[in-house]
Amino acid sequence: MDDDWTETLAHVARAVGCTVDLVDGPARALHVTCPTLQAKTDLLHACAEVSSCDPYVQAFAMALRERWHADAEFVEGLLSWIQTNVTWRDEPGDRFTHAATTLRALSGDCDDTTIVFVAVCLAAGIEAEARACTDETGDGVHAAPAAKLAGEWLWCETTVRAAVGDHPRDVQARLGR
Repeated sequence: MDDDWTETLAHVARAVGCTVDLVDGPARALHVTCPTLQAKTDLLHACAEVSSCDPYVQAFAMALRERWHADAEFVEGLLSWIQTNVTWRDEPGDRFTHAATTLRALSGDCDDTTIVFVAVCLAAGIEAEARACTDETGDGVHAAPAAKLAGEWLWCETTVRAAVGDHPRDVQARLGR
């Protein structure tokens, strides 16, 4: 993670009312505190947008684009790749990690895999966004990306085996969670 990423996201965080602190360690990350679920989702998406400009992320996206030319094929392939290759890792609090760091480490939580998915889609020219999933009370409990295919926004649950379009709550119910 470079200083530009950290500085840009600290600026965005302030603009949406969040605070960020750099967490050092093997996978440097930003510890995030946001006043609202919308602010957290906005910052999560900003992390992906900034990550999409990273040369490592762009090269990864272009390598996948050579394999999967059509947008639907790309989104399905990327989703399957993340579900298969990125190991879920619990983190204390909300920590957002640069997409290139997660791709190299091949581990992360829902925030991290959402950043990767959105960043790689954006780098490949596909509309994608970070979204928050809420429970019955409206509390944000999970982050997941969505991609726009043929004019329709479709959920893309990255943390467990799910198809493009499966809502994360339906996936959790299917898995008995």
